[in-house]
Amino acid sequence: MVPSKNLLPYINRIFIKMRRTRKKISITNIYKAFFLLITLISVINLIVFVAGQKRASEDNYWVTHTHEVITTAADLDKQLVDAETGQRGFLLTDSPAYLEPYYTGRQGGTEKLNRLKFLTRDNDAQQQRLETIQGLMQQKFAELQETIDLTNSGKKDQALALVKTDVGKQFMDDMRPILDNFIEEESSLLAKRQAKYQATTLTAQIWHVSEFIIVIVVLLLGFISINAKVVKPLAAIAKLSHHLAQGKMVEFPKHSEIEEIDYLIRSFEYMAGEIESRSAALVDQKEQLQLRVDEQTLELIQSEKMSSLGQLVAGIAHEINNPVNFIHGNINPLTENTQNLIELVELYQETYPTASVDIEEKIEDIDLDFLKEDSLKILTSMTVGTKRIRQIVISLKNFSRIDEAEFKEVDIHEGLNNTLLLLEHRIKATSDRPRIQIEKEYGDLPLVKCYPGQLNQVFMNILVNALDALDERDHDRPIEVLEQNPSTIKIHTQRVGIDRVTIYIDDNGPGIPEAIRQQIFDPFFTTKPIGKGTGIGMSISYQIITEKHDGILYCQSLADGGSRFIIEMPCDLEHSSEKGSKEVDR
Repeated sequence: MVPSKNLLPYINRIFIKMRRTRKKISITNIYKAFFLLITLISVINLIVFVAGQKRASEDNYWVTHTHEVITTAADLDKQLVDAETGQRGFLLTDSPAYLEPYYTGRQGGTEKLNRLKFLTRDNDAQQQRLETIQGLMQQKFAELQETIDLTNSGKKDQALALVKTDVGKQFMDDMRPILDNFIEEESSLLAKRQAKYQATTLTAQIWHVSEFIIVIVVLLLGFISINAKVVKPLAAIAKLSHHLAQGKMVEFPKHSEIEEIDYLIRSFEYMAGEIESRSAALVDQKEQLQLRVDEQTLELIQSEKMSSLGQLVAGIAHEINNPVNFIHGNINPLTENTQNLIELVELYQETYPTASVDIEEKIEDIDLDFLKEDSLKILTSMTVGTKRIRQIVISLKNFSRIDEAEFKEVDIHEGLNNTLLLLEHRIKATSDRPRIQIEKEYGDLPLVKCYPGQLNQVFMNILVNALDALDERDHDRPIEVLEQNPSTIKIHTQRVGIDRVTIYIDDNGPGIPEAIRQQIFDPFFTTKPIGKGTGIGMSISYQIITEKHDGILYCQSLADGGSRFIIEMPCDLEHSSEKGSKEVDR
């Protein structure tokens, strides 16, 4: 370790050696010299600061001390006045209440005098004044006490006569000039000490400002030197490196005064040669990888479609099963009713035209009127069931758009309704929860030119994700809470401007954290466990909207909880005036 008093010669030797040898300079040596200089300035500043703080603290102590002496002397005079006031009030009123300020003033005066003696124990002149004041004060208190004692013994006239002699007044008149001289000397001493403290403070401030200027100058010189020797050469190398990355031919400097920069130049020259030799191989590998990525992307999209198709088939099977069972359950009653009618007809044929007792009994036994009414109801129920099956099949056809895969005009609301119908098995009430509420706020939308099958796939992906989030949240919610605050999906559509439509799909689920929301459209990103999806549903939906339909798709977190997916797309993709390259906060 180099002693602090030798830092400057040591730094000077470093720079002289650099100039004489003309060898390459190390950045380490530059920073070492700079660090030593800053350290020296900091040590000097610390020493001066500590000394200045100590001196200022001492000066401030004496200023505070003198303030206390002056204040105590003023309080002494006040205590004497209070004692005399209490004595006068007692003589005039004979009320003992006036003796309280008298005793308080007398005790306080003694305490203040003792405090003054202690504070001025190093000042002989002031001690002499205090001795004189103490003698006069004792005589004054004796005079006051005598008048009080005379009054208490019934000799008030003698007490008043003693007051009229002005003996007590003379004590106060003799005491006040001495006390004034005492305060005057302390005030003069206070002015001197305040001036000294201000001078000390000003000197410290001047030194701090000077030290700050010195540090600024040193830093400025250091930054100028580093900028010239290091920053500018590095900036030049960075610019050449940028040109090199763009495939341009560059020529690096032959040498540098800085050892590390010279080594960096040689390294970049070697890197330039390696880059040139490997560029052709990288281009070939890039083309091959791109082909493989395209193939795998198509495979993943097809896999996701198959996964979605599996969900659709499960939902359709579930929905078809209910009306089929409904029809099947009504076949037997219909058969029995029909058989009874046949038997009745046969009896009528045997006994016609006269109705026999058996026929009457049979009519009564089978309740012919009810049979007729019930048969019609059964047939009506079967009709409703078959219509339900036909509606589901038609919805499946409309959703998949098997015969409408081309680009054409469609009703957006029809696609949304068909998707909701296919998800009815997920929406309806179960033994664990009530029905999920679906709120529709459809605006007045024109027919939209799009790829209907792909657009319906987007609706399916978003709604399935919303239902998954609601189911996961509702799993731990009591049935009472679910009935009071049911899970809800809200679909709102509106026309924006002349040639664009917007679709909002909201849910009141647990919401999507910010970290997940930023990645939700990334390929393969998923929050579901293994076996619950491939993780590319939202990524494919994003591609379908942005690339296939020239629109935008993004997600927002709602203020009161839940999530919102927003789809905005042109009404006529072939004549869209606004491209879907708009950047949004995903």
